[in-house]
Amino acid sequence: MRIIPKPAENTPMGGTYFLSGKTFSTDKAFASLIPTVEKRLDLRQGEGDVAFLVDEKIPPQGYNIEVNEEGVKVYASEKQGAFYGIITLQQYKKTGVPYGTIFDKPRFSYRGIMLDVARHFFDKEVVKETLEQMAYYKLNVFHWHLTDDQGWRVEIKKYPHLAEVGCVRKDESLNWLGKMKGEEYGRGCYFTQDDIREIVAFAAERFITVIPEIDMPGHLTSALALFPELSCEKKPLEVSPKWGVKDTVGCIGNPDFFAFTHDIIDEICDLFPSPYFHIGGDEVPRTKWKSCPACQALMQEKNLKKEGDLQGYFTRETVAYLASKGKRTIGWNEILRTNDIEENVIVQWWTGKDETLQWLSKGGETIVSPCKVCYLDYPYIATNLEKIYGLGPEAMGASPEQKGVLGIEAPLWTEVIYDKKKYDFQLYPRLQAVAEAGWTPLSRKNYKDFTERLASFLEELKEQGINFCPPEKYNPVGWKGLRQKWIVGRKFLREPNVEVNL
Repeated sequence: MRIIPKPAENTPMGGTYFLSGKTFSTDKAFASLIPTVEKRLDLRQGEGDVAFLVDEKIPPQGYNIEVNEEGVKVYASEKQGAFYGIITLQQYKKTGVPYGTIFDKPRFSYRGIMLDVARHFFDKEVVKETLEQMAYYKLNVFHWHLTDDQGWRVEIKKYPHLAEVGCVRKDESLNWLGKMKGEEYGRGCYFTQDDIREIVAFAAERFITVIPEIDMPGHLTSALALFPELSCEKKPLEVSPKWGVKDTVGCIGNPDFFAFTHDIIDEICDLFPSPYFHIGGDEVPRTKWKSCPACQALMQEKNLKKEGDLQGYFTRETVAYLASKGKRTIGWNEILRTNDIEENVIVQWWTGKDETLQWLSKGGETIVSPCKVCYLDYPYIATNLEKIYGLGPEAMGASPEQKGVLGIEAPLWTEVIYDKKKYDFQLYPRLQAVAEAGWTPLSRKNYKDFTERLASFLEELKEQGINFCPPEKYNPVGWKGLRQKWIVGRKFLREPNVEVNL
């Protein structure tokens, strides 16, 4: 079997059907997929050696395939499932499709990759390549981290200088210890609104939902550099050249800060048709709020007992505003450390599993992204391929069938990813492991079997010029593992962009 992710159920029957030179037909419901079939399978419309048929009993995103000497039949209840049937046939295009049956559906409806373009910018061609790879492995959510202390990467028409100023830092860290590069980074490195629309449309053709993240009320220095009056201190700022958490945050006691965030939300919602909007909400220091007269006055007015409740107040107001725009809010799990978070908020778990488990016990929903399991910027010695393959609610001590888990997502933060070569090395073949972790039933998963199937897909990446991490490096054991540990311990903090995964 040559499929990633592994199907929920397949029964081979001996024999192979080759698609080359064949024709296809579709039910009217799948007519919009005709260009996709022609492009991905190189088939032409005709009598229908390959037929795409509606079967309303098949669950969303699922598909069934029947193959014999007479041809191929692909069944689905809706277009996304039919698309995944096309993807499975595409993976078999070179080798032929084995006779037999496939009954397939995803374990989780949400299967995502997150890309941080705030720290280091990767242009729309890199984003499109990533989206295409995601589609090829049936991943369906692209979480786009567009802003942070070190960069603002999206054009906002109402504030035309926001991206121009917020995308540039005068210097930048070369490592986690504070060594500086000594030159400017990022001028012109942001996405225009036309770029955004182009990428969102490209993703939609591949049944990928693009979720924007505008981090607030912390991780906002790149915006406050242009509008320091929206911070508590109201002093001149610059886009942060260093990594790490900054204690300059939005002033919750200033109504103009809410007006600003609402303006940003308005334009971002117009660009992204996704039903979700990610507000970040992680790593928000409260130190400035303690000494801010406006924040303290708001606390007294609203009877808030501690500074952390200011974030809760901001979150509730923002959730309500997003709801008025038809959007559901997602936030990192730190938003649970405030008061009275709305039940319909989706919590993305990256740390602090106890609070997330408690949230689930109350009927809340979550996306599983534990940093120690699936952060893609980590060296392979810390987050090897087998660990990522095990991603799921069980990674947070929950039941594999835990109610409220929408799915999984692996973030690619880019503080120490300076170029496309390193980007590829950190992302592939981890992307393939995330795809199978999110799709394949737990009872069908087998890491050794996965790596055997992976081999031919690595050859495809090689043909495409993608600098993937090779097998001898992605799951280091024995002497190789010890050597990696030594290199990471000695060099990673000082030279993070070298290939420490030796």
